[in-house]
Parts: sequence; structure tokens; C-alpha cells
Amino acid sequence: VMLLSASQDPLDCNSYWAQGGIIYKSHDDTPEDLAEDIHTAGAGLCLDDAVMQLGRKGPKSVEELLLEIAKVPFDLAEDGSLALCLEGGHHKARIIHWGDSTGRAITEYLQRAVINMPEVQLVHSAPVVDLIMEDGVCVGAQILREGELEVVAAGETILATGGIGEVYAHTSNPPSANGDGIALGRRVGAELRGMEYVQFHPTTLYRPGHRSFLVSEAVRGEGARLINAAGERFAFDYHPMGELAPRDIVARMIRSEMALSGSPSVNLDISHRDRPYLEKRFPAIFKQCLKAGFDLSQGGIPVTPAQHFSCGGIAVDLNSQTSVRGLR
Repeated sequence: VMLLSASQDPLDCNSYWAQGGIIYKSHDDTPEDLAEDIHTAGAGLCLDDAVMQLGRKGPKSVEELLLEIAKVPFDLAEDGSLALCLEGGHHKARIIHWGDSTGRAITEYLQRAVINMPEVQLVHSAPVVDLIMEDGVCVGAQILREGELEVVAAGETILATGGIGEVYAHTSNPPSANGDGIALGRRVGAELRGMEYVQFHPTTLYRPGHRSFLVSEAVRGEGARLINAAGERFAFDYHPMGELAPRDIVARMIRSEMALSGSPSVNLDISHRDRPYLEKRFPAIFKQCLKAGFDLSQGGIPVTPAQHFSCGGIAVDLNSQTSVRGLR
């Protein structure tokens, strides 16, 4: 297996910047419970077969890949079990995390595991220029390595290339998220699906002239409140789950309040939690906010929605097969 990275740093990816956590399972969870929350968050537009496959296989995949193979050191509760928390759209605490830098831990530990696999070759600084087609089948890729074009033949080619954030003025994504994988697939005729569905994260730190900094949904999971320009909590005026409603709903309610007041942001307030707790639970966010001049323990911070996820992309079946043979 050859694993290609366009960047010199293979950790330069969207996943590295994920903060809050990853879905696992609560103590009394079922695939049906998780599926219900996914369908609700997906506004009834999700494919049920795909949702149920995720509900059945997702937790087991987390166990095998992240806990057993990569050995990611997720946070533990006092009794030694995995610490579980709530995030928006979930009715049960099923999110496992590593502080507020879960994506960093997952990508770093996965990469360590991959490096130790003799059957895997990791190649840095080798962007894919084009996919190679023969008789309607993808048979590999043309890459650029050390200034020279090179052909890599493959029985199966897998695209895992991140999002489209750089298309937008405000995004939580790194600059490398430019939609190149979708473009590569489209160029060889792969079917695209759901490109109109773009998720905006409700809470990125508002700092004019700076790239958006994500303030994790887990902050709201720990009780942070959204406050408008009049000093009023407003989330429950829009949805019975309040600040923990699905992201698209929370993003729209924030935009609505911004439009009503003419303000470029609303406040996110978790100052009911003391500083030691916040520094321990959200070390990276606390530090970044302090750097920007905001102390989470002393009052609200200005937040605004920004592009976060591309929910659509290259269409695949339940085995990740695209409409182009040899391409997943």
C-alpha cells in the first residue's frame, strides 16, 4: 500500500484540527438510537442503509482502529472507563475525546501505527496531478514528486482528501482543504452527490482579519450559553434542544440573531465554569482565546458561524465504491 500526502507534513489535514471528540457509544446505546439522532441531524435526507451500517459498525471500528491498533489515549472517567460527553444533535453522551484536541491525538497515533506497518509506504510532498484511466477503469495516479512527474499504478485507488473550505471566505478548515480530491474524481467522470449540503459550524471565534478558529461544540456540551447583543439567552426560542440542537439549526439561529441586531457576532458564555476546570477540559481553546484577548472564565467570547464540513462529495455505495471502477 502506498499512502500519498500532498503536504510535506502528513498531519496537514482537516482531521488534525478536530476538537470535540468522535462518536463511540453510551453505556446504554443501540444502533437504532444512534441512527435516530443521525436522521434528525440530517433533516431526514440521509440514506437509511448507510446510517444503519454506521450505527452497527461504527463503534466496533472505533474499538478496533483507534483503541486497539492506534491506542489513542482518550480521556478517562474517575472509574477508569472512557469519559463520555454530549455534543449537539445527540440525546446520549457517546462522544469520546482527548481534551479539546481529539483530532490531533487520532491523526498522530494513527500515523505512528501506520509507520510501523511494513506493508505501508508513506510518501510526503507528492500531490496527485491526475488519475489514470484505461478502458473506463482507474488504474492509478500521476503524481508530482521532487519536481518530476511519476506514474503510480494501482489495483485500487482511494481518495481521502479533505474538504472544500478554501472556497469560502470564513472556514474552520486549514488552507489545504481546497476540494482537490472532488475535482480529481469529477475529471474522470465520477458521480458527485449532495454538493449543495455544506455544514457551517455555529461557533468560531470572531476576529476580523484573522482565520476562523473553531470553538468546539463540546463547549456547549459542557453548558456554554449563546447570548445575543441584548444580553439575552436565545437558543431555546428556536429549538427545544437549545444550544445542543443540530449544527445547521444553531448556525441559522445565530445568523438570525446577528441579522436582528446588526452585530457581526453573538457571545458564547461558559463563565459559570471556573478557570481550573476550563483550562483542564479545553486547554487549546482556553489558550487560543487568551491569546486573542478573551478569558473563557470571565465572560462571553464573540462567535460567528463558518464553513466546516462538505456533507456531499463523490458518490459511493456501502463499500465506498464510486461510479468509476477501481476508484474508491
